[in-house]
Amino acid sequence: FINEPGEALKLNQQVNVKVLEVDMERKRIALSIKQTLPIPERKQYSGGGNKKTFNNPPAKKDISALPMNDALAALKQKFGK
Repeated sequence: FINEPGEALKLNQQVNVKVLEVDMERKRIALSIKQTLPIPERKQYSGGGNKKTFNNPPAKKDISALPMNDALAALKQKFGK
């Protein structure tokens, strides 16, 4: 937050602001210069750096059409029991 306008602005400098709040009792207004600025474009990730990359998980085998014994055998093979 800015306590003194002189910290961020020069005397007679014109700026666009958005009024965020008006406090009549305390005779204060809350303004935002930042909310009037355009949203910056996001940069594309170049893939560099030391971020981990993950391989696609293996495709799931559909065992719903298999006979019961074959489906159980496939599950035992997958989970090792």
